[in-house]
Amino acid sequence: MRNKHDYVHVIFPLTQDESGYPSVGSERLWAKRLEDHTYEIDNIPFFVQGISSGDIITAEEKDGALFFEEVKKHSGNSTLRVSIFGDDDIKQKLVRELRNMLSNLGCETEVSHTPNLLSVEVPITTSLKVVIDYLKKGAEEGKWDYEEATLRQ
Repeated sequence: MRNKHDYVHVIFPLTQDESGYPSVGSERLWAKRLEDHTYEIDNIPFFVQGISSGDIITAEEKDGALFFEEVKKHSGNSTLRVSIFGDDDIKQKLVRELRNMLSNLGCETEVSHTPNLLSVEVPITTSLKVVIDYLKKGAEEGKWDYEEATLRQ
């Protein structure tokens, strides 16, 4: 459980593409307060590009909220996103299957409030190639599509 004094939300403004993706204008990520204006990201982004769990960032307070400024140190972790296809029952089954497999490979995952989007943290200690090969196979089979949001290995 996060101690409210040690953890904060940092807002990352997002730019939508011509198709309207992402559907939100910003994403809030949990971060652990380290020192003045410096924080460690503590969850896996769903939309932010170039940020992974464990990255050390700076943020500035504006109007009572913290806004991302820059990355001070990369964690070495990679972030992938997976969009699951099918009806609700199929999506739930595939999410369970995918989360179990990724966990066995050493990855952490988070599921969005819509059950078809999964964010994946690939730690620096886990083979990114093995994870991507697995995701490619599922994409070729029509189970999901995936996006390489932050690659660091």
